[in-house]
Amino acid sequence: MMIDSVCRTLTFSPLSSGLAFPPKIGKRPSVRQLAVLPVLAAGLWLHGCAAPDRADDTAADTAAATATAEADRREREDSRTADRVDPGQADREAQVRRVEERYVIGHISSREFGYRIEWQNPFVGIDPHLIEVADDAIFVLDRENFLTRIERENGREVWRLPVAEPVMEILAITYLPDRERVYLTVGGEILVFDAGNGLQIGRQRLERIAGTPPVPAGNFFLYGSRNGQLVWHSHTVGYQWRSYQVAGAITAMPSIAGNYVAVAGSDGTISVHDLRSTNRLWTKQVLGPVVTRPAIGASTIFVSGTDQHLWAYDLVTGRNVWRYLSQSRLTAPPIFVREQLYQQIPDRGLVRFEPRTDRPDGRIIWTSPDVRGTVLAHRGERLLVWDRENRVMDVVDPQRGGKITTASLSQVHRIIATDPEGSEIYALSRDGRLVKLLPLHGGQARR
Repeated sequence: MMIDSVCRTLTFSPLSSGLAFPPKIGKRPSVRQLAVLPVLAAGLWLHGCAAPDRADDTAADTAAATATAEADRREREDSRTADRVDPGQADREAQVRRVEERYVIGHISSREFGYRIEWQNPFVGIDPHLIEVADDAIFVLDRENFLTRIERENGREVWRLPVAEPVMEILAITYLPDRERVYLTVGGEILVFDAGNGLQIGRQRLERIAGTPPVPAGNFFLYGSRNGQLVWHSHTVGYQWRSYQVAGAITAMPSIAGNYVAVAGSDGTISVHDLRSTNRLWTKQVLGPVVTRPAIGASTIFVSGTDQHLWAYDLVTGRNVWRYLSQSRLTAPPIFVREQLYQQIPDRGLVRFEPRTDRPDGRIIWTSPDVRGTVLAHRGERLLVWDRENRVMDVVDPQRGGKITTASLSQVHRIIATDPEGSEIYALSRDGRLVKLLPLHGGQARR
């Protein structure tokens, strides 16, 4: 108590290094006393004044140790909670749900249709809506017209740059790895970018304004124009080579198989051309507008129309092989995969047809009324059907049409498969996440 009192009384002067005398000293100190006083003060300062500081340090150390112990206890408790396997526990379910929601398609959901997560990029743009996957690269375009290049192997961003004004409507991204060029189709022109650094290096004017995304074929881009022409545009020299008038307008992409090009006009005209010579091989007129892309099989072309018909034509001669009359307008494209033909029909669900039959009205193999959407891929003994409206993936038995399971994919904004076998699947969310999925069995995808 006395030491503490003296410590409060003795203070150092801010103006000198000497010691200020305590008050209430009755007489002037002697020289001997003055000599002793600094030594006494220093001792009191070291042993007494420092004591509260040491007490404070001890208290702080004790509090820190307590906090650390509490954090360790909580961590151990969280670890025990995470290790619980009882799915009936609410905390376990909440943890699983939080982990699932981090991904566009979670671990559990992807396994439901036979896939696993390879990687996820947390941000590839604001409301991304176009994606191109080719060779070792992925390109994603967002609502603000920022283009991002991503490494296909690991999902890392290579570069991200604004490529056009936000108000500009871009129809498609086309990447040609052998030229290391990225082409953006924008109505009346094509913007050309260096794929290595994302810088614009050219601009190609289109003589006919594009009404569809282009389809690459050798040195050409084939597209349907707004005024109904099928156009061969040379991307090597930047000019139109040939064009054919097909209809008043073309809104569905051309289809290419081998040396055949098929395109459907908005007035119901079907036109098939030789890819190399551009010569028209034959043309047919259906009973109503066609708004979907034709599907080309081994020897047959399939067209679904708003006239409620699914049409099958011989690819070489144009002869009508069969036609199926439904009860509804057909606005979903026919899908030809693994030598099988699938069509979504509004009042019947997903229907599998025999591609080539002698029956003039076609032959149905099975109907799956509860399955809506479009066939995404045929993987092994599973048919993957993406229902965009309800955000679900239906897994269907391709032999009998029965539904095997359904996975809810509520965060998916856009989903694609790199090939009909579903070797790789990519899904985008509106908040800019991109996830890559690989089959549980079958290894890495083919390039």
